[in-house]
Amino acid sequence: MALLALPRVVAGFRYVLGARRRFLGLAGAAGLLAFATLDNVAWFARCYGRIITHGDRMAILLNSDSTAVLHRLEAPDMRDRLVLSEYPMIGYLATVYVPLRSWRSHTFNTPDSTARKAELRAFFATGRLIDPWKSRRLVAVVDRAADPDAAHRLEMTGFSTVGQYGHATVLVHDPGQGRD
Repeated sequence: MALLALPRVVAGFRYVLGARRRFLGLAGAAGLLAFATLDNVAWFARCYGRIITHGDRMAILLNSDSTAVLHRLEAPDMRDRLVLSEYPMIGYLATVYVPLRSWRSHTFNTPDSTARKAELRAFFATGRLIDPWKSRRLVAVVDRAADPDAAHRLEMTGFSTVGQYGHATVLVHDPGQGRD
């Protein structure tokens, strides 16, 4: 709809910017811009209002730990790794913010999501790799607050810690490294 109105919008901006007094033209252009984006401003205000007042569970908010982990996953040494994450949001957003694939992303976007969730739970509990992971370069993101011993368990199976970010520990594993 907006594209259909574009010729009128351009004509409107040309008209107000053509005012004899430059100040009036700029004020008119600012007014048109504010009017044109009013629906966006209202939508953002409504969404953020729901997050603040009701703790909207559909909102995607990242804390500083998760942001730091995503920045770490952008590093060149992480290229071509498969993300195994105890943090559901890291698994979900890794495919969006970094050039990596995640074993389990969003529930509705991951094939066999329930089975993959169980595989991840078993992996973080035991440190054992399943067959599809054994030939892959891996990066695991551990939630030390939920399971303080998980990082140590993974290190015992050949993973190496490459960073700690608040409650998150990032570990890597390469094929042939450690016990599979």
